[in-house]
Amino acid sequence: MNKEVTNEELARMIAEGFAGTATKQDLTVVKDDLAVVKTDVAEIKNRLEAVENKLDRALYKELDVHERWIKQLANKAGIELSR
Repeated sequence: MNKEVTNEELARMIAEGFAGTATKQDLTVVKDDLAVVKTDVAEIKNRLEAVENKLDRALYKELDVHERWIKQLANKAGIELSR
């Protein structure tokens, strides 16, 4: 069964095919939104690095305190610590 398609039907089919296609304006909006997301991610990354640095400093400080405390206890108990 070979059905002929009229110009009007073909035009309608093509129009329906392009109906879901993004426009340049749509893509510009997406591009702008992506730029905002990239900026937000960069800010989150910077803030996370700052938090990591603070945690590292706090951990090293805490370890130092504990190391000194252990050495004092060892000295009082007459125990020699090896390193």
